[in-house]
Amino acid sequence: MHPFTQALLEAHRQATPLTDSEHVPQTIGEADAIQFEFSDALGGHGGWKMTPWSSAEAMLAAPIPQAWMGQSGAVIRPEPGSRLEVEFALLRGEGDWQVCLAFEFLQSRLAGQDWSSSARRADLLSAGGVVQGAAHPIGALAAGDGQLRLIHADNPAESVTTTFDPTSLLAAANWLESHAAELVRPLLPGMVVITGARIGPLPLADGTYSASWQGLDDVTMTISGYSG
Repeated sequence: MHPFTQALLEAHRQATPLTDSEHVPQTIGEADAIQFEFSDALGGHGGWKMTPWSSAEAMLAAPIPQAWMGQSGAVIRPEPGSRLEVEFALLRGEGDWQVCLAFEFLQSRLAGQDWSSSARRADLLSAGGVVQGAAHPIGALAAGDGQLRLIHADNPAESVTTTFDPTSLLAAANWLESHAAELVRPLLPGMVVITGARIGPLPLADGTYSASWQGLDDVTMTISGYSG
């Protein structure tokens, strides 16, 4: 196992981010290998994170451990220092892609800002977990603008006008299928693909969260015992 993988795993177990390391990956290939060593050590990956979803920038991707995947209605205790995002997620069906609302937790295992891009890539692009809502066939939803809304009982509601664009999402998914195949880690039915924040990142607090967007089922979760 790569020494940087071991350091990331220890940072995860201790919930204490790395401040430095002598073993930072030097290449994209090295960083990608570390991503999967980390994910495999936690039981294997069950989804992917892509960033950004905009076609104007180069795509990046990282696996998300299956152990970090949750369903709407779950009670979650995120790692300290986590931040919250709301986004559209794609679900790999047996045939066509499906789409759902999802929460993503951001959790860097690297302290400070002076880390290389390869180190941040190896750190799963700061992925920290996913809670997904019910999925619908992507072809059943029309492209267009709508209000994405996040509600938490103790905080002001967040609302943003965003565009649902199936063409862009599917283009990104096609890129990911090629990327995953190159890594010999093909996309499998049931895998969730996070496609980029529409709300957030935001601080977390205990309580129930709900996100809504017309045409999709709400996604909900309850944060309990969070230490900030």
